[in-house]
Amino acid sequence: MNARTTFVSAALERGWVLFPLAHNSKQPPEGTSGHLAWTVLDSRDFVDELNNEHNNIGLVTGASSGLFVVDVDPKHGGSVDAVRQLCGGALPKTRTFRTQSGGLHILFNHPGFAVANSVGKLAPGIDVRGDGGYIVAPTSAIDGRTYEVEDGAEITNAPSALLDKVQRIERPASDVTPEPGKLTETEREMFRRWLNESVQSVSEKHGERHDNLFREALNAFRCAAWTGDDWDEVQAALEEAYKVSGGEDLRDVTKVMRDARIAAETTPKDYTPACDRVPDTFTGNAAQLLDDVVALLRRFIYLEDERWYHVLALYAALTHMLRYSESIDIAPRLGFLSSTPGSGKSIAQERMMQLCKGELMTDPSPAAILRLQQGMIANETAPALPIPLSLDEIDNLYASKQQDTGSTTAILNTGYRRGAKVIRADQNDQQKAIAYECFGPIVFGGLAKARIPEALLSRSFLVQMVKASPEENPEGYRRRKHGQLFDDAATALESWSYTAMQDDDNVNDILDDAEEWLSVFVSGRDLELWGALAVPAILAGDVWEKRLQDACEAFKDAAKTDYETPGVLFLRATRKLYHNPLSLQDVGDVNDRNVSGAYLARGVPTFEESFSKWGKDGFDASHVRDLLKEFGVRVAPVRIGTKTPRGYKWSDFYPLWERYLGGIDDDEVIVE
Repeated sequence: MNARTTFVSAALERGWVLFPLAHNSKQPPEGTSGHLAWTVLDSRDFVDELNNEHNNIGLVTGASSGLFVVDVDPKHGGSVDAVRQLCGGALPKTRTFRTQSGGLHILFNHPGFAVANSVGKLAPGIDVRGDGGYIVAPTSAIDGRTYEVEDGAEITNAPSALLDKVQRIERPASDVTPEPGKLTETEREMFRRWLNESVQSVSEKHGERHDNLFREALNAFRCAAWTGDDWDEVQAALEEAYKVSGGEDLRDVTKVMRDARIAAETTPKDYTPACDRVPDTFTGNAAQLLDDVVALLRRFIYLEDERWYHVLALYAALTHMLRYSESIDIAPRLGFLSSTPGSGKSIAQERMMQLCKGELMTDPSPAAILRLQQGMIANETAPALPIPLSLDEIDNLYASKQQDTGSTTAILNTGYRRGAKVIRADQNDQQKAIAYECFGPIVFGGLAKARIPEALLSRSFLVQMVKASPEENPEGYRRRKHGQLFDDAATALESWSYTAMQDDDNVNDILDDAEEWLSVFVSGRDLELWGALAVPAILAGDVWEKRLQDACEAFKDAAKTDYETPGVLFLRATRKLYHNPLSLQDVGDVNDRNVSGAYLARGVPTFEESFSKWGKDGFDASHVRDLLKEFGVRVAPVRIGTKTPRGYKWSDFYPLWERYLGGIDDDEVIVE
C-alpha cells in the first residue's frame, strides 16, 4: 500500500470520519454537501474516492471521530509555546500533523462535551476544530505542498487547563434549528417512524455493531429533536435494542450514546422530505430525448448488445413516470450482473442513478432503505416519490451467513407492486406494528453467480456486463466535466414524464394496448415488466415501439439461456442428479421418494461446477436449504431406509422442474 491507502485504512480502522475534498483544495467538490453529518460507515462507502490521490481528504472532528484539534497557524501568530501555555505549562505528547503551510494540527481525545469551533479565541493564531468542523488530513496537498504526519504518537487527553478554556468558547448557533411545534401530525408521525427504524436497525445488528449503533443513535436523536420525544427514553430504547443484538459491552454503549447526543446537538440535520415542486412543461421531441440518453449512456458505459442501451433509456424514463402517474403500478428492478472484475457494474449504476435522480447505497440496513423510500433525504432538490435506489455489491449482502437478510429481501420484493406494504414492529410498543410504503424502482449490481434471491431476480431486467476490450473502452466519467450532461438529461426526462402523465385515462389506455401487444411475446411477470417499460416507448413513437419489441424478443429468455440464476442452476443440477445418481451414494441418503440435504450438497456441484466455489468450506446442506426456501420448499426429517435425515421429498421438485426448466434436455440423462 502507498502512503494514501495506508493512512485511509488506518483512519477508518480507528473510526475516524473522512470525506473527499476537491483536488488542490480545502473544500469539498462542487455540488456536494452534508459531509459533517457523516459517520465512518459513510466514509467506507467512498473509500475509492478517498484512496484516489487526485482528491484531498477531510477529517471530520468532534464526537463522530472521537477527537478535537488545536490548529496552530504561524501566519497569524500561532506557536507551540502558546499552546503549551494554554495547557498550563506542559504540552503532552500526542498525535500531530504538519500542515502544508508549516502549521500544526494537534489532536486530542474528545472530552465528552460539545467542543465549539473557533478562530483565534484561545490566542492569536490558535484555532479549535471540534464538533461540526473538519481539518485537511495528511497525504493531501495544496500547490505541491503536502500535509504530513509530524508525530504518530497515540492521541491523548487534553490537559484540564486547556479543556477549561475550550469549554468556555461560545458555540455559534446552528443553521438548522429543529422546531417540533411547527410539524404537522403527519410530519411528526413520519419522523417517529424513522426514529423507530433506527432502533429496529440496532436490534438487527446490521453491519459492524459499534459503527451501526453510533449511526442509528445519531439519526434517532436528530429525529427526536424534531418530534420533541424525550432523549433519555430514546437512549433507553437504543440500549435495549443493542442488548437484543447480542451486544455486551455496556460501557462502550454509554460512550457511543454520549458521542451521538453531542453530534446530534452540534450538527442537527434539516431533513427535506421529497419536494412537491412542479417540473417545467416539456416542449421537446420525446424520441430525440431518448436518443440523446442512449448516446450519453453509450459514451460512458460499455454494453455488448445495442438493445440494452434502449432498455436503459426507457427504464430511466419509466422511473420518472412512476412519480406522476399511479396508473403504472409496477416498479421493475434492474440488475447489472457479471463475474468479471472491471466490467463496469458500479459505473452503470452510478450513471443510471443520475438519470433517475435516485440514491446509490452500499450495504444498507433495512432502516436506511425504508427511510429513503419514505422520502427522508437531506437534499433540497430531492425529486418526488418514489425515489429509485441502487444497491451496489448486492451479492455481498447475501453471501454472509451471519447476516439476517430477511427484512431487506421483504422490502425489495414487496416494493415491486404499488400499494404493497411491509410490516415492521413498533420498537416503542411491541403490541403495535407499523406499515411502510416501499414501492419504488431498485437497481442493483452483483456477481453473476451470487446468492441473489430468486424472487428479486424474477422481478428484474438482468443486464449481463462484460469487460470491454481496449479499443471498446468507453470514455472515463468525471463529475466536474460530465456531471451536468446527466443532470440536464435527468431534468428533461422528469419534465417529459410530468407532462405526459397528466392524463390518467390516456396512461391506462397505453397500458392496455401494451399488454395486448406484448402478450404475443411474453406472459405472466415478464408481461408486467415489459408492459411497464412500454409506456415511455409508446409515448415516444413508432421507432421506440420497434426498439422495445426487438429488445423484448431478444431478452425475454435471457434468464433461461444467457444467464441462469443460482436457483435455476440449482434446480437443473438436482434434476440431473435425480436421473444420474452418485455412484458412491449412501443408502441412507437417497431413495426413489426422498433425498437428504447432505446428498444434494455432495451431488449438485458434480453437475454445476459454480456451486463448488460457494462458501469458505464448500457447498453444504445450509446452501441447499437456503436455495430451496426461495421456492417454498422447507427442509424436514424424511424416511430413507432405517434413517431419518433432514432432507426433502422428490415430489416437491417435480413441479419446480416443470415450471422453471421445461422439458428435460437430452444432456440431462447420461447413458452409460
